[in-house]
Amino acid sequence: MRQVRPPAPTDEPGWAKGRPKSEMAMKMAPVPAFPIPTSADKLPTHKFKLPPGFKVETWASGVLDARGLRQGAKGNVFVSSLFVANKVYVPPERGKREPKVIIDKMPLATGIEFHRGSLYLATNTKIMRYDNIEDKLDNPGEPQVLYDKLPGGTDHSWKYLRIHKDKLYFAIGGPCNICDPGEYARIYRMNLDGSNIETVASGVRNTVGFDFDPKTGDLWFTDNGRDWFSEELPNDELNHVTKPGQQHFGFPYCHQGNIPDPEFGCRPRLEKPALRRAVPLAPALRPAATHSALRGCAPPVMEPMGEATCRSRRCIAGQREDYLQMSLRGFRSGTRPGYTQAMSAAVSQIPVEDLDTLAYYVARFPGPAKP
Repeated sequence: MRQVRPPAPTDEPGWAKGRPKSEMAMKMAPVPAFPIPTSADKLPTHKFKLPPGFKVETWASGVLDARGLRQGAKGNVFVSSLFVANKVYVPPERGKREPKVIIDKMPLATGIEFHRGSLYLATNTKIMRYDNIEDKLDNPGEPQVLYDKLPGGTDHSWKYLRIHKDKLYFAIGGPCNICDPGEYARIYRMNLDGSNIETVASGVRNTVGFDFDPKTGDLWFTDNGRDWFSEELPNDELNHVTKPGQQHFGFPYCHQGNIPDPEFGCRPRLEKPALRRAVPLAPALRPAATHSALRGCAPPVMEPMGEATCRSRRCIAGQREDYLQMSLRGFRSGTRPGYTQAMSAAVSQIPVEDLDTLAYYVARFPGPAKP
């Protein structure tokens, strides 16, 4: 693995990539993390609805920005943090469980794993190991640095760690909401000493959790979908790696396994895509085929549009979203001036509630390629 270099500076932050240029959208930005932990009496535990015989209670509080949990061999619970705390905590098992800070001033101290007495910790720039950690909670000392060539950055640069069969798995998320990720957007694994780094899965925008099937050993991982696409889409994903190093899970070209990206979806063909759908869409929004979409033909419209899609798209491509909403309803009802049989046949099978999503997409999708 070559060192993954940070992307070149741009005029807008990575989270803003793909943001609509409307006045309202340009005023929107991510919500900053809370600067203090929520007190125990303010936690909404009473709102949980549980089956008979179950209860939920606050086990420990006062932990700022908690992100990951791992339990040690001696019962200690290690808690990592994300944006603002820069700490790793261990709440005591007994008593008031006031969190004990064992590692401090460690920005993005997010990825943690416990294995054979050692605590593995990953920031956005390096992966470290604290040996015999449960015997050194008062003074863990300096860690052994296993790998210090991670690209850093902020967007999706936080880590999630898992160890399986003496391999340490970690991800380098996409450096943006939507962009060409280069060697980012992948899950990697390496030996426990930091050597022999190899790619496990590509096209992974932002995984915040993965684990292994206890029977087959296969890797399953979540992936958070892009923003600035629509109010409801794309869905996040749960993906299954069956051929480590050979599968591409879509980003930035295709989302949730069946929606081509408006900017990147008609570009490089994925020779052997292994795209997985998290939550099935309404049939109206399924593409004719992922391969067809990646070749630059079909937008994410219903399968019955078939070969008519490329021709009929010329009727509506490049129009304003509000105009498209009105036009699609007219096509569906057969009342639109300039009515065409191909468009009517295609749109008539799309549920009315899906037309706005289709209008959003087509308004942003590049026009069909010239023959």
